[in-house]
Amino acid sequence: MTPLFGSPQPPSGVSGMLRRAAFKTTENDLRHWLLLLLADRVNMVEGVVDDLARGHVPNVLAEMGIKAEWEHNRSGLVKKVAVAAAVAGVGYYLLKRRSDSRDRY
Repeated sequence: MTPLFGSPQPPSGVSGMLRRAAFKTTENDLRHWLLLLLADRVNMVEGVVDDLARGHVPNVLAEMGIKAEWEHNRSGLVKKVAVAAAVAGVGYYLLKRRSDSRDRY
């Protein structure tokens, strides 16, 4: 088995730029790992955008394993949905309050 794993294709797009920036720092630097995590999330969004550009609508819920989560960890899924709804609600409230304060003046 070879000591190298991965794709022969170089990183591309925004996620590739983030990965290149991450590897300019050492592995013991927190920025290195945070940039790699961010690059993974950006790569996921780039993949969805690429699918949409090709005319394929991805089933995001199935790809995230929602059905298995519902069957095997129902309480955990309910907690995740509740937290996501609370964060979205607080974000909406803060944005609405900010726009209302601008309208007053």
